[in-house]
Amino acid sequence: MPYCLETALYVPCRRSFWTQGLQGILPFLFMHQHKSTSQQKLKKTGLRRTKALLATLEFFEANVAPVTVGMILEHLHGQGILANKTTIYRQLEQLKNHEIILEIDFGDLQKRYELACDDHHHHVICTQCGDILDVKLSNELFTEEVRIAKETGFVIERHALEFFGRCPTCQD
Repeated sequence: MPYCLETALYVPCRRSFWTQGLQGILPFLFMHQHKSTSQQKLKKTGLRRTKALLATLEFFEANVAPVTVGMILEHLHGQGILANKTTIYRQLEQLKNHEIILEIDFGDLQKRYELACDDHHHHVICTQCGDILDVKLSNELFTEEVRIAKETGFVIERHALEFFGRCPTCQD
């Protein structure tokens, strides 16, 4: 499990974290809160609430790691919802434009997507099994971002920082 430098907790994902004695309750509370937020955002968009769109959003809410289009299609087909790649890409583009999801590129030519959330986080990716975990960094990163902006004169719009290595299981 990744270690959150900011809160000194082990953090398996952005929507849930484990502390002693609260393992069963916290993940449910955070997923429920995240679900409410994404559903509220969807209502404000004016997008048609099709079965495929709602099932896609529910799939995002149920997953703690970024997902691929293939994973979404597999989930939809498993629920008996017939959708093609073009439809999924169009929906993802709409959700991205309305800031409900984020597109993530780990440099492996396979885009992934996850729900947009208020807490800024990064990822640690296992180069052997492909497991992906969310991690938070200390506020020093944001201090560096401000310093870089001042030194270069750039207006920083975003940054990408991912960590690659082998997870505890793959180290054995």
